[in-house]
Amino acid sequence: MKKKYHIDALNKSTFGVTYYDACSKPHTDAEKTANALGFESVYLYGSRLSKLGKPIWKKILLHIYNLSYQAYVQWQARRLNDIKDADIFIQYGFSTESMFSIVRKLKKNNNRIILLIHDLDSLRLDGEGSSVASAYLRKLHRNEKDLLRNTDIVIAHSEPMKEELRKLGFSGTIETLKFFDYLNTYQTGQDNTDIKSNINIVFAGNLEKSLFVRKLHTLEAYPNLHYHLYGKQADDIPTNESVIYKGCFQNDDIADIDGTWGLVWDGESIDTCKGNFGEYLKINAPFKFSLYLAKGLPVIVWKESAMAKYVEDYGLGITIDSLNDIYPTIQKLSETQVEHIKENVSKYSASVKKGKMLSSVLQKVITQ
Repeated sequence: MKKKYHIDALNKSTFGVTYYDACSKPHTDAEKTANALGFESVYLYGSRLSKLGKPIWKKILLHIYNLSYQAYVQWQARRLNDIKDADIFIQYGFSTESMFSIVRKLKKNNNRIILLIHDLDSLRLDGEGSSVASAYLRKLHRNEKDLLRNTDIVIAHSEPMKEELRKLGFSGTIETLKFFDYLNTYQTGQDNTDIKSNINIVFAGNLEKSLFVRKLHTLEAYPNLHYHLYGKQADDIPTNESVIYKGCFQNDDIADIDGTWGLVWDGESIDTCKGNFGEYLKINAPFKFSLYLAKGLPVIVWKESAMAKYVEDYGLGITIDSLNDIYPTIQKLSETQVEHIKENVSKYSASVKKGKMLSSVLQKVITQ
């Protein structure tokens, strides 16, 4: 039987994973799903340090660390030599620089590379800005194209992302995830909440990056509509009776999230999603989408986003052009439509909490 490995080349110490950090959970959830399907995890952590400070003793420590890191890299190379003729599942996003060389090494050993994309900066970022930023992006684009050349199967988020990967020159097999899982034991139970008259909209994420939240207070106020913001506090966000900062929550403890709808939005405007992050929504599956489903919340998404297709096809909430459309769109829902949305959200909530989105794709892939 062909061996299966999950190669973990993520440098968790680099970006400071915490239980409040959305970066770590999609990665660890995918690993658990892969392990349940027989993929053995092999950990290849480590990263070179560039500085520790000015004192001489810190420079000595830096030198010792980097010497040991070189020995570690050589040990990793020997370890990779032992992995041959296997299925290799790798997650890409927030990766170490060594990711690209690891994949090249594995590919030379006649392994089949299965790549789950979390984020692909070739698609998320453009080359505008300073010459330093542009040089970094050009190097990143080269590395990511090289990564794709050495990949056999890509698990993409959506059909639009699939099309963009073809434009980047990837000619292998592409499977579509649709949206991420959110492994959790939270039980939604029977929900009798009237989501038409009790509109508490959850937005969870990076509040510093999500500039539009600074304009929520300018939207027309309705006595039964509130925005509940979750994430690290951003002091410049105006709050009022309609816009309420609710703090942080641990990514595995979602029981106390207070809301009846979940919002997926990005950029600086309340009228549309624009800029790099807005454009990225056209191909991306944001992890907050899966969080809302796990919590049992119907979702509100931009009509031009990749997630709009799944919201409409699976009856998971509403799609809008502008945040000004939220209240009238919800009020137009019939009681039959409301019940239909609740039933579908409950169905997919159970799926994402059990890891069925990724497991169904991986099961298909390993039988090919």
